[in-house]
Amino acid sequence: MEQVDSYLDYVTAEYVQDNKMEIESGIRSELTESFISDLKTVFESHYIDIPETKVDVLAELSERVNQLETQLDEEISSNVELKQTVSTFTKDDCVNTLSGGLTDTETEQLRELSQGLEFDGDKEDFVGKVKTLKEQYFPKSVGKTGDLDAEEEADTAYGQVSDTMQAYTSALTRTVKTQ
Repeated sequence: MEQVDSYLDYVTAEYVQDNKMEIESGIRSELTESFISDLKTVFESHYIDIPETKVDVLAELSERVNQLETQLDEEISSNVELKQTVSTFTKDDCVNTLSGGLTDTETEQLRELSQGLEFDGDKEDFVGKVKTLKEQYFPKSVGKTGDLDAEEEADTAYGQVSDTMQAYTSALTRTVKTQ
């Protein structure tokens, strides 16, 4: 009997030593389950409801964040498209407004030239750029009104000018403006 007892003690000691982690985790899980069941009993006795099923809040919130990020990306791309559309319409409006007094072909040329201009959202800045293009590429449209203004100024300043003198004045104003 003593030999059987000593053998069982030896086998038990070896088993405990070999399975130390499993035994400790088993004891811990038993303690945890006992604690949770006692806690559940306390909650029930004080009329606090605890759902039977687990709710994975982290997974639900992660899924919701992914949905919101997708919606945000869609809204950002939509916003970019809308800004580009507004920019295009504003540019076209500026060119159409400033192309007054130009022929149809000159208007198309001005439109093509203005496509290369950068529009950063400031309408006045873009209008200034288009005016500069118009003055540089279509000076005769601007020059005609300038010549008439110079001739009218000469007429009003010196009274009536003869036809010969008017030809000289107009030739002089053209050569001065082209230089």
